[in-house]
Amino acid sequence: MMNKILKIFNLVIFFFIVCICMIFFLHYKNKYFEKKHITSSLEIIPKNERIQLELFFRYLLMIEPSAYVLFGDKPMASAGYVNEQDPCSYLKRCAFFSWHSMDDKILKNGWEVWQKYRHLFPLDNFIFRKIEGTDVTMILLINKKSFLRAIEENFNDFTHVLGDEFSGEKLLEQFTTEKSPYDKPLRNHSGLLGILYGFGRHNALLFQQRNEVLKMLNSKRAFSLRSDPLRQELHVLNQKLQFFGDKDIFNPFLFMYLPMFAAELNHPETIKLKNKYRQQRQKISEIYGNGNFLEITLLKLCEKSHQ
Repeated sequence: MMNKILKIFNLVIFFFIVCICMIFFLHYKNKYFEKKHITSSLEIIPKNERIQLELFFRYLLMIEPSAYVLFGDKPMASAGYVNEQDPCSYLKRCAFFSWHSMDDKILKNGWEVWQKYRHLFPLDNFIFRKIEGTDVTMILLINKKSFLRAIEENFNDFTHVLGDEFSGEKLLEQFTTEKSPYDKPLRNHSGLLGILYGFGRHNALLFQQRNEVLKMLNSKRAFSLRSDPLRQELHVLNQKLQFFGDKDIFNPFLFMYLPMFAAELNHPETIKLKNKYRQQRQKISEIYGNGNFLEITLLKLCEKSHQ
């Protein structure tokens, strides 16, 4: 009897090991063929356009915070360039944007190359799209899983603003298809938008509170005195909301930047966020230290949803 039980036990263990080996085999087989597909697809693209595409992704991932969306848990990130159609555009004449003309060119040309060859790189886990505005065009990257998770974790905040019929899947669809997803779907609510950008609930709602105070102040026709309670509230909020990011943003030795936004730096959620993003940056730098930048980026971007 004991021998029979032992044989059954050994058989179960054997099949378990075989199953584990098959899972690992299929996983690495899929990885191998995916990498081969990315490599062969890149070979189709002329060298000058590959260079433009790499500059484009280096800017999106290293300068802008899209790497935290691609490899971390940041729900979404965006980068923008000034439109050229309107020569009288105020933003075009603004000195701040003129300093960024090279960045604009990298984003604009890079997006055009991506559009040309995006059929070679199908996406399952990410939304990667362009949003055209009057003055500025935004390039938006969304991690679908992180986007839906952020909504689930803050569901009451979203239903409070958007109503009980709100659903995360519907909002994700709107961010995929709507011409201007920031406006109507979110009702221009900076707090909800900040949550989706991974700024932390506390910081996002604090920024929304500041916006509401500013609107009330702007609605007053007469000049409001410094003693006005709204001005005092605005002063307190401005004192709380400080710059979140690397202290030395001009440090040439930084591999990539932390996300930049307004935050209450001493708040526990903000401290936790900074530690998390620093850990993710370290992990991302290790990933890119082991191969070709463009291949690694596209392999992750085109990763299948079953992985």
